[in-house]
Amino acid sequence: MTDAKKPATVRRSIAGPRELFEELEALAPPGERENMNRLILTAIRRYIAELKGRAFAEEMARMAADPDIRREIKAIDREFRATEMDGLT
Repeated sequence: MTDAKKPATVRRSIAGPRELFEELEALAPPGERENMNRLILTAIRRYIAELKGRAFAEEMARMAADPDIRREIKAIDREFRATEMDGLT
């Protein structure tokens, strides 16, 4: 099946501990408790955002530790230091 013909919605069946689903229903905001599909999709979206955030933070930490990048940042800082003193900052 080509990408153009893939359906926009994918169906999956999940199984998990009853206590987990009961806790999700109990903690969900009123009006959302009845829609388990929406609750699970929200949880997946938040998890994906968390993973992306972690990956971004790890990449920033790697960049901050990179000697070449640190040298470049210092060079840029030197170039712009004069403009910091012009009173427009």
